[in-house]
Amino acid sequence: MLILDGDQANSLVVARTLLLAKFDVRSASRHDDIMAELNKPPPDAIVMDVVLPELVGLEVLAKLREHPNFESVPVIIVTAQAEHDDVVAARVYGASGYMTKPVKPEALLDSVK
Repeated sequence: MLILDGDQANSLVVARTLLLAKFDVRSASRHDDIMAELNKPPPDAIVMDVVLPELVGLEVLAKLREHPNFESVPVIIVTAQAEHDDVVAARVYGASGYMTKPVKPEALLDSVK
């Protein structure tokens, strides 16, 4: 499981939830770290925010969808942006799911499974 989130508190909540459910977890929040993840084996799923430092989350999602190793990896957006247009844009760019912050651990696990 890969977490892409610039909000450290949220990233910790998501990581803890996934770790307690016995998922292998790695995370990245900065441009260089996220780009380095593209050179690693793809995770089972990605949980990401569309608000990332130094990056535009939807552009990252688009790059993931264009990358041959990541194009079919499920991506669940977890963000504070909850407008209808935000949800539609994420789906257009290839998000598999969309959740708003603050994340509810049970709902996150349901989405990931």
